Amino acid sequence: MRNDVPWDVVVDSTKGVMYWRLGTNIETAAMDGTQRRVLVTEVGNSYGLSIDLKGQRLYWCNTTTIESASLDGSDRRVLLNTTDAPFFTTVLGEDLYFTDRRHVWKINLSASAPTIQQVGPAFVSLINGLAGFSSQEEIHATGTTNTCSNDNGGCEHVCFPTPKGPRCGCAEGFILEETSSQCSMAMVRLVGKEGSGAAESCCQKDMKDFYSGLKEVWGPKMKGPVHLKSTDGMETFYDSKKAVARWSEQYQKLLNVPGDIDHEALDEILQRITKTSLNEIPAMAEMA
Repeated sequence: MRNDVPWDVVVDSTKGVMYWRLGTNIETAAMDGTQRRVLVTEVGNSYGLSIDLKGQRLYWCNTTTIESASLDGSDRRVLLNTTDAPFFTTVLGEDLYFTDRRHVWKINLSASAPTIQQVGPAFVSLINGLAGFSSQEEIHATGTTNTCSNDNGGCEHVCFPTPKGPRCGCAEGFILEETSSQCSMAMVRLVGKEGSGAAESCCQKDMKDFYSGLKEVWGPKMKGPVHLKSTDGMETFYDSKKAVARWSEQYQKLLNVPGDIDHEALDEILQRITKTSLNEIPAMAEMA
């Protein structure tokens, strides 16, 4: 099993916090990805992380135990020792349900001593390979609100509820305008449209000034890839390979432009957008 892939993501949408297992740890972060930290360590290859919003606890299981901890990582407890290899958990009301891939069981969380009861023996025992389930209560916490509930938190595209309040985000290909909740298209005019005669405008001796302006695009505001737009504004390249091909076609024309071409700046922009260097494109490397 890969240890760099998150498993069993659960959220407390009222507080804007999410939890997941990564490797042998349970981690947490705000729903915008900030404030990330390790919450519980050495949980093994656990499965079935679930959240009890009413009791403010997390539950998870591995091959021999079902455990729990408070949402801040404290008060870790072993709820049940078992040889039945529990695989998945979910909370409904005051009961914790879990499966051993063949049956569904429940534990009353309010009891002073946990008691286990099989659920629906008439039909559930026929299930083979049951890997997971969830309760409507866990999916839809009715009557709850968060910082994004009112008018999408004031955000134009996406609102992330966090412990510090709403955080705005943008769809892929857009950037969040500074000190604003509005999004604008992240378009950069770098590629000449064939036959337009406009390719020369992107790479003349003022390239350094042009590139300095482009640095703004790749700041912390960037929420998605930059699309390449033709210099006449009439064509957009969403495929970086096509953009590189067009760039290669136009490069010879740029060599005939009066003034100096800033090859270094051009190469850096090309790498930032398409992950390709001028030297990786034979025709362009020869021209340079």
